[in-house]
Amino acid sequence: MIIFKIIKKRKFMEKRNSIKICIIGNNASGHNLTDGGRIKIRLYKQILESQKHKVSFVDLDGWKKRIPHLIYKLRKRIIECETILIMAGPKGCRVIIPLVNYLNRNCKKRTVFCPLGIGTLDYLIEKMPTEKVTKFLSCEDFFGIKDDKMAFNLSKLDVIIPQNEVLTKVYRSFYKINNCFTLPNFRDIDIQRRLYSYDINQHIFSITFISRIKEEKGIFLLLEAIKSLNAFHDDMTFKLDIYGENQLSIKENLLFASYFDDNIRYKGVLPHHSTIDVLSKYDLFCLPTKYHGEGTPGVLLESLISGTPPLISSYSQADYIIENGVNGFIFKMNDVNDLRDKIYFCAKNCEMMKTVSHNCQILAQQYTFEYNKELFSKYVVGIK
Repeated sequence: MIIFKIIKKRKFMEKRNSIKICIIGNNASGHNLTDGGRIKIRLYKQILESQKHKVSFVDLDGWKKRIPHLIYKLRKRIIECETILIMAGPKGCRVIIPLVNYLNRNCKKRTVFCPLGIGTLDYLIEKMPTEKVTKFLSCEDFFGIKDDKMAFNLSKLDVIIPQNEVLTKVYRSFYKINNCFTLPNFRDIDIQRRLYSYDINQHIFSITFISRIKEEKGIFLLLEAIKSLNAFHDDMTFKLDIYGENQLSIKENLLFASYFDDNIRYKGVLPHHSTIDVLSKYDLFCLPTKYHGEGTPGVLLESLISGTPPLISSYSQADYIIENGVNGFIFKMNDVNDLRDKIYFCAKNCEMMKTVSHNCQILAQQYTFEYNKELFSKYVVGIK
């Protein structure tokens, strides 16, 4: 009898702590994917389900072609669920947030917005030069730009969870709202200590690029740097392996292929579950991005977790993530000479690289689910 009561009480507690939550985002109709936003959506869904919450999904893949169906699904989920988690992309979120607010006006369900990249800000700064983007995201100057309708809709949400303090600050300051709280990008993984074994006497320095292959991700800058290093330094060989979905135009693909030789290889799309293992086989990870909406890239976190030192461009949020020379390296954005010199510096300082590798994995602890699970429960689920 006592055992029966204990089991019954346990089931009651589990039911009380379990909620119905709907995720609104682009799930690529269940197909394989490589971009960080969709990977994050699936990670959140996986974690919520592992915590025994009842998760439903409104897939935004191709949503513009089926708006009536989308509205029907949203209305249904808002009625059924207790929490609505909006994970629409930078363009879609500007439509979905007002729509959810409208459909939720009577139900008053808990609403959470998790910006992918820089979220609603992307539309405002996508055509700005780099200097202006940096000032905007640093809250130094908003250049007279206003986004009043979106500010009103964001204020209606219960919680907004940007992925780092830089974005949280700009959301609060630009939109003049106080419902923003930082929930770092993370990976649900136990970090395995890596013994970084790079040896300068091997005369080979291996580098990898893992990202969507687009001009704005800096791929041609990196290719030019590697070509230059191998042309002018005969004391070392610099090898570059490239992984990622090829999103180049026909003309760009011809240029891309012209760089291939024994030292520069394109190795196709890398399954997401193997990224950390693959990264650990290289001496350096390089992300020379020029993308204005870069936030805390998942592959950068995976580089830290793997213990492979990252070399990243000085985009607007780089300094917040990486301390130059301590747990990674930063080069001046769009400067091929500085990129080349930083790679050569890394190759010539193997003892420093071993220290940086160790520091990477120390920093990576902050980007694990275990480290952030209380914030996740508080902001996403609504359980304190």
